[in-house]
Amino acid sequence: MPLHLEQIDPSRNRARFYRMEVGLDLFGVWTLHRCWGRIGTRGRDRIESYASRSEAVTARDRL
Repeated sequence: MPLHLEQIDPSRNRARFYRMEVGLDLFGVWTLHRCWGRIGTRGRDRIESYASRSEAVTARDRL
């Protein structure tokens, strides 16, 4: 299940999002996929690989 966070502050012209999702890739490797950026844009993303689901969840929870 993806975790989606938003921060909106019109007085500071701030509209940001952050999304994280733990899952398996096509090769059966556990990954943490992170996306972030300004709401309304594609933003940036990073995918990190982990040996187990628990390692990926721990990494997500640390962020």
